Amino acid sequence: MTSGSGKRWSICGTVLAIPLVVAGSAGCVGFTGVDSDLLASLGLPPGLLIEEGGNVVISCVNGTQAPVQWRLTWQQAGSEEESTFAVTIESGKTKTLSVEGGVERIAAGSLAGWSVAAIVDPSGLDPHTVSYGGGPLENGVDFQSGDIIRFSISPSGDGKYLITAEIARGG
Repeated sequence: MTSGSGKRWSICGTVLAIPLVVAGSAGCVGFTGVDSDLLASLGLPPGLLIEEGGNVVISCVNGTQAPVQWRLTWQQAGSEEESTFAVTIESGKTKTLSVEGGVERIAAGSLAGWSVAAIVDPSGLDPHTVSYGGGPLENGVDFQSGDIIRFSISPSGDGKYLITAEIARGG
């Protein structure tokens, strides 16, 4: 699939594999020792993070009881243009996106700050918008090329939801 800016990215659905990789080393993952069969089960080429070096893997986890539509935004290195991507994920599922090339900033929602990052039950009778105020993640500060960034949404009580971001260090 090719975006408007000519950058290539690929999508793969994952139910359990990314959480297992993230949990594998107490949140610290070194891809040099990751089995190529495991990467293949994630839908990723075995040498993805090593060969191309500038990739960042973004994983979105839906921990709610309804479908969630996520909005992700990132800025490629050397570009002022933002790329956006929206994906709907069924309850209890995870989807993963590999952004190829140098990535400077990534956000759930907007790079401008506090914004709608997810809509719980987007086609239902009572959709809930969920904002993420964590701000954009910066390359070299919050993450590095080759890292896995995992955004998760879960209920936090009284009809509200919480979005969290975790970084698993890559190779």
